[in-house]
Amino acid sequence: MSRKKVIDQDRILDAAEQVILETGGLGMTQDAVAERAGISKGGLTYTFPTKDDLISAAMAREIARFEGAVTRAAPDASFYGRLLGYAAQMLRQEDMASQRKAGTLLTALIHAPAMLDPTRAYYKAMLEGFADATEAGRRARLAVLALEAVFWMRGTGAAEAPEEVWRPILQDAYDAVQAAYLEQKAASPA
Repeated sequence: MSRKKVIDQDRILDAAEQVILETGGLGMTQDAVAERAGISKGGLTYTFPTKDDLISAAMAREIARFEGAVTRAAPDASFYGRLLGYAAQMLRQEDMASQRKAGTLLTALIHAPAMLDPTRAYYKAMLEGFADATEAGRRARLAVLALEAVFWMRGTGAAEAPEEVWRPILQDAYDAVQAAYLEQKAASPA
């Protein structure tokens, strides 16, 4: 009796990400991913039955990676503390490959609205956090939207510009979020 082969999901997702980065997502087929992962297409479809399932799993992994980085950069778990961690992560130059990968994954799921539910929930929670925003909080909200615009423009390749164009935008956004964080911290009972 032979032992059943175990397919490494991370190896498949790594392969999918490599194919996405190399082709801009246009050449991301199940055949290309299976070949890159060194498995049969049947093994791939057993693990991820559809291309959308594969893209969704890759997106979930990328979100978890980014959320972990944001958590490590956040000074605390408050709403503005987490936003400051997000702004810091963007300012630290979330590498272009990661932004391109995430942007491509998100755009690849636009045709499958249910697959975007985790992304919608993320943005909904973010925007609801600004419900009772002060003046500094409203500036932080605009800053976060600017950070998202930078992510989308860079991630999808819609805007290619040198680093010196992006850096001041990212710094201004960080400064606005930091001001809201410091205001919130000063207003909170110790």
